Amino acid sequence: NVTQQNSQLAEKSSVSASVLTEQSEEMMEAVAMFTSAVDARNQEARQDAVWSSMRSDDGMVKRA
Repeated sequence: NVTQQNSQLAEKSSVSASVLTEQSEEMMEAVAMFTSAVDARNQEARQDAVWSSMRSDDGMVKRA
């Protein structure tokens, strides 16, 4: 009887571990989407800063 209970608990633990692994992978994918969006905004901000530094007061691009 005790051996059967241990076996059942081990099986439940295995199933729980599998479910948690799947959920953590889904969460990492969701977080990666937000990280990608933040990276894209940061890149746009850097590009805007570069273009701003290249413009003169009249809005024209400065010549090197």
